[in-house]
Amino acid sequence: PVTYSLEQYQQIVEYIKQNYQFTNLTDVADHFHFSKQYICKIIKKASGTTFQKLLTEQRLEIVKKYLQDTSLPIETIAELCGFSTSAHLSRTFKNTFHITPSAYRTK
Repeated sequence: PVTYSLEQYQQIVEYIKQNYQFTNLTDVADHFHFSKQYICKIIKKASGTTFQKLLTEQRLEIVKKYLQDTSLPIETIAELCGFSTSAHLSRTFKNTFHITPSAYRTK
């Protein structure tokens, strides 16, 4: 059986998936009418990770799709996926996947 906490987590993840470009912890908390601390607690309990890591993972999955399916410049992909700069995207991507976005695209 799905617990209430797990159901809340799934709703939060779905909201992040739909709003990954511009959402942040405050937006999520406001949307669900929970405190930021409670959102973090739900995420930590269900996934063992933090809100920021969950959001970054979601954004990086979208980045990978753009890299595979389009020829958009990295700068445009960064903007579309909610990264402040292409350098930030590249650094985060490389730290996570141990390969640069450009190398991933050509692979």
